[in-house]
Amino acid sequence: MKSSISTSRDGEVYYRALKIERAKLDGYVGSLATAAENRMGREERIAFWMNAYNALVLQTVIDHYPIAKRSNDYPAKSIRQIPARSSGCRIAWPDGT
Repeated sequence: MKSSISTSRDGEVYYRALKIERAKLDGYVGSLATAAENRMGREERIAFWMNAYNALVLQTVIDHYPIAKRSNDYPAKSIRQIPARSSGCRIAWPDGT
């Protein structure tokens, strides 16, 4: 499964541009549900799940973009500033927060 979503230049993600072109990301995430992951080889399956994870993280970030500082415990624009309960899903950070 290939995607034509361009999220970066020179290694940086441009969240504002990604938010403007949200439909492409949502379309990609929607297409993950119909992917024949069980027919993929090991390497392709690993890439599939890594790409799926990254796309969902991008959705979470742009849902909250620009990220508001809520805590002094994390950098100001960190994904950790996004509340753990987002869109009805419970996110468990590795440190239990």
